[in-house]
Amino acid sequence: MRVDVHFHTCLSKNIPFDHDFFGQAAQRAREQGMFAIIITDHFDGSGYEGIYPALDERYPYNGAYYLVNGVRFYPGVEVEVKEGPHLLVSGTRDDVLAFYHRVRDHRTPETLLTLPEFFAKQDGLDLMNIFAHPFRPKRELTRVDPSLIARFDGLDLNAKDVWRFGEAVRTQVELAGQAFDCPVVAGSDTHHFWQLGSIYNEFYRPFETIAELRSRIREGAYRIHIRAELADWVEQAQRAKRHIKATRYGIESSLFD
Repeated sequence: MRVDVHFHTCLSKNIPFDHDFFGQAAQRAREQGMFAIIITDHFDGSGYEGIYPALDERYPYNGAYYLVNGVRFYPGVEVEVKEGPHLLVSGTRDDVLAFYHRVRDHRTPETLLTLPEFFAKQDGLDLMNIFAHPFRPKRELTRVDPSLIARFDGLDLNAKDVWRFGEAVRTQVELAGQAFDCPVVAGSDTHHFWQLGSIYNEFYRPFETIAELRSRIREGAYRIHIRAELADWVEQAQRAKRHIKATRYGIESSLFD
């Protein structure tokens, strides 16, 4: 079962949710044999609050995930904290949205939560937490209190970092995982669907809920796969994203954004 834990429905966090664009991503996911994908759009994105109403209008939700074109899409959100890192949070739609509403007033540099405050906002909610791109500049794992790393369910190894920094970043993340006894999990970190399938987790045991997925991760019942085409697919996605942002929305950006 192929699983991606780091996926963005929106082309950019300053561009609203587009159902047609999401539909193309779902089709790409199916073509790549994906079993499940966690939606992790940025909590400070202009279109975040429109995502779940749009999905609810079009797709069945069974209390754990949306079924779209045969692929499971689990709710989630990506949050920035004051120390700099980005954190991936997932769970049921109700728990994810409850958490989002607790943190949405903390989206500017002046109001960002600290990591302990981030965890405090999850009181009473059943959520999985993954530390996103832990060695990306300004987002590094080393910026937070080491004693808090044990509270995470995984460290993110994503396609964009492998493309940009080379496979040596995999060794960095895996060594950090060993040091903190924290599993490493893969996500595409894609904003454009061409990147989907370039890296994924192959799970060997079934799961239905995020809580069960969290258990499978802790059991180590999976393996990370990096496709030989990763660099080509990520670069294609980056160029497509840059072109669409410029021609459709008038937004100029770097190839590395």
